[in-house]
Parts: sequence; C-alpha cells; structure tokens
Amino acid sequence: VKGRTAEPVNGRVILAKLLFLLWRNPLTHAALEEANFEPYDYGPWSDWIDVSLDELSSRGLVSQEPGEATRISLTTRGVQEGRKAYQNLDPEQRAILEDVKKSFGSLSTSALLERVYAAYPEYATESKWRKPS
Repeated sequence: VKGRTAEPVNGRVILAKLLFLLWRNPLTHAALEEANFEPYDYGPWSDWIDVSLDELSSRGLVSQEPGEATRISLTTRGVQEGRKAYQNLDPEQRAILEDVKKSFGSLSTSALLERVYAAYPEYATESKWRKPS
C-alpha cells in the first residue's frame, strides 16, 4: 500500500532523487546541505548517500536487500529513530517531506528520472539514462 509509514525505497537511484528534491527545497535544504549533489550517470547524485546508507546500516537502522534495485528499508529501530526525527521537524518541513514522498515515492525509476530531468536539466548533463521511446 503506497503512502504507508516507513515504506521501503526500491533503489539508490530513487532514494537519491527523493533526497535531491528535498535538498533543492529551501525549507529542507539545511538538513541535507552536506549532500552537495552533482550531475552523474542517472542525474543528480551525491557520494554522501552511499556513506550515509553504510553508516545507517552499520548502526542497525537501515537494511539493504540486493536485487535488481537495492531495496532500502528501515529496521524496527530505524522506524523508532525516524519517528523521533520526524517529530522534531517543523510543520512546514513535515509537509514538504510528505509531499515529496506522496508525489514521487511511488513512481518508477524512469518516471522519476523524467520528472527530475525536466525540472532540473542541468543535472541531466552526464546521464546515461535516456527516456524510453
């Protein structure tokens, strides 16, 4: 069921684009400032994502299941910590987070890339992905 709490993300590409959209928003940028996204193989990317995922995994907050796309899920402890972090956000930040998740979180990788590339073409300059015909 889409829109449920702590829903897994299917792949680092999708996670990166969702984080990028939050990074671009002035009201949520400060929390992700160190991400510093740059154009890459599949649009905006930051090595900070891999480093952060590895750290969260080693702390037992996130699990990563390999497959066609790495399925990234919060563990039970991760859900608890995430809930605390969410409650510390101001109402505007919560609304932005919910809107990004609701609007973009259930899109396929192709559909999400299409939207991000259309909105931020300067981040698509290095992309290996091409819109399906």
